[in-house]
Amino acid sequence: MTRSLKQTLPVTFAGNDLLLDARGAIFWPSEHTLIVSDLHLEKASFLAQFGAAVPQYDSRDTLQKLQELVAHHRPQRVICLGDSFHDVKAVRRLSADDAALLNGIVASCAEWVWILGNHDPVLDADIPGIAAAHLDIGGIRLCHEPQPDTPNQIIGHYHPKVQMRLQGTRISGRCFLLGESMLIMPAFGSFTGGLDCNDAALNRLSSTPFSRYLLYRQNIWKV
Repeated sequence: MTRSLKQTLPVTFAGNDLLLDARGAIFWPSEHTLIVSDLHLEKASFLAQFGAAVPQYDSRDTLQKLQELVAHHRPQRVICLGDSFHDVKAVRRLSADDAALLNGIVASCAEWVWILGNHDPVLDADIPGIAAAHLDIGGIRLCHEPQPDTPNQIIGHYHPKVQMRLQGTRISGRCFLLGESMLIMPAFGSFTGGLDCNDAALNRLSSTPFSRYLLYRQNIWKV
């Protein structure tokens, strides 16, 4: 596999130059836009309602990583590609500190777009920003799940991961999948599962094999 010693790796998709960030985001320089997907805020508190004994610090960790990412790239616009909140009541379970942190991050950007997902089909009225089913920029549709008869899509939803062995060591991590007409983002949230990149559900989304970009130890590895 080919290793990048930088935190970002340039790729071209649908004629647009993008930077894949090893933290699980895309920065689109010409559009001054940062893209993340599947934050799943308050997933732990959701599971705790059903007796799951899980630490409930996932939202704080995810938001702190997002704050660092925004501070690094200084985008004019941020787009969250759906499932930003784990369920429709997640906002009500955010602690006061986490809600203030989220509001501060959103306020630091000129434009913030929440693409609606299957976990968050509506945006809570207390959350600042714009809600949209999808967004079209530069010949690319940004949406949560794949949309039929729509060329050139950047989507989330699937939480793709790579598992492989390198010199006898098992390596596993989130990944980007880059195809001819579809770019699938990894989940950004700190408490999210994943779907193996070789799963049939992913392979049937592209007529040609996906290029895989593994996020591992703060770097991007093309595998």
